[in-house]
Amino acid sequence: MTIIKMTSFMVIRGGQSVTFAGSKLIMFGGEDKRRHLMNDVHVLDLETMTWNVAETM
Repeated sequence: MTIIKMTSFMVIRGGQSVTFAGSKLIMFGGEDKRRHLMNDVHVLDLETMTWNVAETM
């Protein structure tokens, strides 16, 4: 998994899964306001309070 600095805002979503790992929160999926399923991973670095997107293979 490669972490890439985000340059735009995430889509507003609900129903996502979030887990805590070290100093990071990892968020997967959910659905947008039109109820389309999301299949992405975002990482919040709790030390810098910055969001990044995880690029998967």
